[in-house]
Amino acid sequence: MRRTDAEAVARVPQIAYTGMWVQLFQRMVYQGNRTQTITIFGADDHYMDIQGGTLLRGRFFTKGS
Repeated sequence: MRRTDAEAVARVPQIAYTGMWVQLFQRMVYQGNRTQTITIFGADDHYMDIQGGTLLRGRFFTKGS
């Protein structure tokens, strides 16, 4: 799903909110060091509204510009 798709869904009056998230399986390279394949998650600020749950430690997302 693209961001424009999520925005179109969000305009439907019966839908309270939408969210975007992605899960990738990639290797990361930094200063010549390469990891094994790792799972990378990315989400927008509605992720916990949709998925539910509790953040036990750390901090949550800040809204990007």
